[in-house]
Amino acid sequence: MAHDVFVSYSNHDKLTADAVCSTLENHGIRCWIAPRDILPGVDWTDAIIDAISGCKVFLLILSGASNSSEQVKREVQNAVGEAKPILPLRIEEVDLSKHMKYFIGTPHWMDALTPPMEMHLLRMSQTVRALLGSMDEKGIDPPPTMRAIPAPEAILETPVAAAPAPPAAAVISDAAEARAAQILAEYVGPLAKVLAKRAAKQATSRDDFHKRLAEQITSPSEQAAFLKKCGG
Repeated sequence: MAHDVFVSYSNHDKLTADAVCSTLENHGIRCWIAPRDILPGVDWTDAIIDAISGCKVFLLILSGASNSSEQVKREVQNAVGEAKPILPLRIEEVDLSKHMKYFIGTPHWMDALTPPMEMHLLRMSQTVRALLGSMDEKGIDPPPTMRAIPAPEAILETPVAAAPAPPAAAVISDAAEARAAQILAEYVGPLAKVLAKRAAKQATSRDDFHKRLAEQITSPSEQAAFLKKCGG
């Protein structure tokens, strides 16, 4: 099946990758993502190479894990070789590895570091749609010199300070994370699991965990309702 976007990610970030893919497809943008789109019996590497060759935009979910992933490095290298425009979505504060810096060059990316995540995913879909629209309008492929692309000026985000480093050991249990995600889903939908997992890694206490999740909700009254349910 034809697709517009190849989603490159580390398995460590699968929940985020699934949320990215879901958001794009809900906005009518066709995605290719492994392992979902690898047909049974098809060689994994052949499928990935063909998918990169057939995509219009290469979307890289940039994190500490993907920055050092050998598989992601190979995918980026193939995308550059195919002259595909690369749009990095940075979900963690991370400096490009030498390998990534070599292929991506000047790091123009979209940041998804601050809450709410839903806002960043919406802007990402707008960016991809604008890029695809400009390519269709011109009726040409992106030039070979194109590497990474900034978001349209109208939706560029204001730079933010680096997020604080997560604690050395997790302080939120799996059960507490799952319960909070279930409550949060009432307000933000399926993104709740991704948001809860991220907040659990960064939280320094139970209250801090719940506060981070509440920040993902836009309505102050709903934030208060969420916190009340979590404390009950």
